[in-house]
Amino acid sequence: MKNLITLILAVICSTTIAYGQTNVQDSLTGFWGIPFGCSESKAVEILKQKRLLPTKGFLSGVKELQTLTLDDANFGNRKSLSINLLFANNKFCRAKVYYDTDTPHIMDDFESVKKNLEAKYSQTETLSKFKSPYEKGDGHEETALRLGYAELICAWLFNNNSNIILATKNVKSGVYLEVCYQDDKLIGEAITLQNKNNDF
Repeated sequence: MKNLITLILAVICSTTIAYGQTNVQDSLTGFWGIPFGCSESKAVEILKQKRLLPTKGFLSGVKELQTLTLDDANFGNRKSLSINLLFANNKFCRAKVYYDTDTPHIMDDFESVKKNLEAKYSQTETLSKFKSPYEKGDGHEETALRLGYAELICAWLFNNNSNIILATKNVKSGVYLEVCYQDDKLIGEAITLQNKNNDF
């Protein structure tokens, strides 16, 4: 259920104009030299050329939702916690890069990754969401982010219905940054597959 919610939220985020985002005229055709729509085996070949060997798996045990995972790989001149690639019916549809972060550097780390993306694509706005008792500008933003009372998010939308979303994520074990590259149409296929295989 958690993975289904995550997939649905990904599509909602990609079509929402309310948060910080910018429309980029150029197309986003893939991730790290891996074109959207390519097969899992082709993606493995491309990763092997980078001297990377991913771990294969399935999302929620659904055989039509294949995954490739890389642990501790460098991406964007920064060491990642992991990089996860998702395939729907053997077509690459989404990549997520996870970076470690923590107080007092969450906001700085977010801005650093954002600037790297802006240098390649275009400038964009950052939306911050705070929950009581915290609010933007109160001097306790790092604490709010660390405890899950705040979130930073921004996005780049492309003219071929693909997008990049950068966001802070809070889990019981701490805080991390997530950069998501996805093709909206193919993610739609992934959601359909997930729905067909859920318990309801």
